Amino acid sequence: MCDDRNKILELLYAECYDSVFRYCLAVADFNPRYYSLIEDCIQDAFIKTITHYKEFKGYQNKTGWIARVASNRLKEEIRKEQNHQKVISAHIEDMGQSMAFSINEIEKKIDTNENRDEILRIYRMLSERERRVFVSFFLEEKRIKEVAADSNLSLNSVRAAIKRIRNKARLEIFVFFILIKGAFFDFHTL
Repeated sequence: MCDDRNKILELLYAECYDSVFRYCLAVADFNPRYYSLIEDCIQDAFIKTITHYKEFKGYQNKTGWIARVASNRLKEEIRKEQNHQKVISAHIEDMGQSMAFSINEIEKKIDTNENRDEILRIYRMLSERERRVFVSFFLEEKRIKEVAADSNLSLNSVRAAIKRIRNKARLEIFVFFILIKGAFFDFHTL
């Protein structure tokens, strides 16, 4: 029975994945920043297919069932992301206000504002799941096990999210550096 389910699941995956992905992409307004989240939601939908196989087996439109499960999960994650946006902005603002200023108040204030802007720019590039991990791991400085427990994710999912966050941050910093360096060189060649 288990082998039959696996074969059926493989066939469904090959048959339905592209249609479900396109449907979920339309639900996310074709925003490319949701690609990883869409893939996670589709994976969750296929897992639900296995866990609720009896209910799924009786459904006539198999692709529609998987698409509905994936899109509902995606909508839920996008809603969480929109609500969580306010929390991170307030958290970063609190961090900036709680810093004590020394003799060079103006320099530190400028530096703090630049850092906050850079953190917000990186934060906006992340998916909802990555944002939760970002806040817990990088801002609240929790251990990976604590982040996994708080966000109901596996340790490997948290590690993968941290790796994706670091890669996106490196890319953002690299692009910023190239823009600054490029402007610097253009200025001096005149």
